[in-house]
Amino acid sequence: HTIHPPRQKMTAATTADDQAQSTERNKLAGSGAWATRLFTHEDPQNVHKTLGALCLLSYVFRLAQVGESDMGFATHPEWTVPTLVLHLLLNASSFVFNIPAARIKSGYRIWREYRLHSLVFLSRSLTFIALVYLEQLYQWPPSYRYDLHIVVVLGTMAAADLSSNSQGKYRSGSIREMGVPPVVKYFFSFMQLCATGGCILGIARCSSQFIYVIIIQLNAFLMTLRRKNLASHNFLLFLYGVMLSVGYIVCDMDHRFYGGGPYIWMVSMCLGFTATILRLGPRLPILKYFQNNKYLLWGAIGLIVRQLRPFFQDDSPKTGVCIATYLACSLLGVLGLGMYKHVTKGGDRSLHKKE
Repeated sequence: HTIHPPRQKMTAATTADDQAQSTERNKLAGSGAWATRLFTHEDPQNVHKTLGALCLLSYVFRLAQVGESDMGFATHPEWTVPTLVLHLLLNASSFVFNIPAARIKSGYRIWREYRLHSLVFLSRSLTFIALVYLEQLYQWPPSYRYDLHIVVVLGTMAAADLSSNSQGKYRSGSIREMGVPPVVKYFFSFMQLCATGGCILGIARCSSQFIYVIIIQLNAFLMTLRRKNLASHNFLLFLYGVMLSVGYIVCDMDHRFYGGGPYIWMVSMCLGFTATILRLGPRLPILKYFQNNKYLLWGAIGLIVRQLRPFFQDDSPKTGVCIATYLACSLLGVLGLGMYKHVTKGGDRSLHKKE
């Protein structure tokens, strides 16, 4: 007859030993995991990693000069073009890597469509920096840049849509399908819409755009870390949220102190808040065409800003009261919509797409 108790004890002991040995192997493997998983055969000459290291130095150099010097773009214009080329090459060199075509919805991992979007939106920020540089170099009137900002914003959206369509059945929504609570999705979407509003407003500062460059490239790196299981999903999402918050603060400083008018910083917030309410809020019959079509929405916002720019730049107290009143109302709308998203678990109409 089989004696069951001894077999059960032996099985339990064996399982415990196997688990202990597996844990020990994982610890030993973890010590070299970063090197073995990040340095792959797909980049034998370490071109991408070298560019990444140089970009990290660029981040430090620029962040150390936040403020009046415009991250050094105003005081060291000779470094502007090399900076643009360096950061563009980093994203371009990432295409040597074979990454999943389909998005893994349960995790914060990089996939092909996002890699294309990363290049598209990085190019948008680099283009705006180049426009400021050319304006200062050739003394162009700001009106040229204002109109080009609208064109670049709409062109970027078209490029992002084309890149998504090129993925066929693997197309996805970057934020809408992210594995986070609805209120977090709302926060991420809100930050992206505010960024686009700042692009439409188009102040003559490079810092506001270079901080987006940092966020875009570091976020791609964080998603790569997650894909290689080198960091947890929640921790990396927390870091992404921190980066977005820091970026918002840098942009607010630029608009508040160097925007070209005492109320420009409030106008920038108004644009982001208005776009958030219209894009992510309940559909209204009179506005649904603009709410459902981002091209119509941002095109209309761009034309309104173009016509009202002299009013926005006026420094009279009456202008300040008008803008502040609208800002307060739109802020209440954004907060109320956020509560609605939280209570209704995202709502039936939430879009959560880029722009």
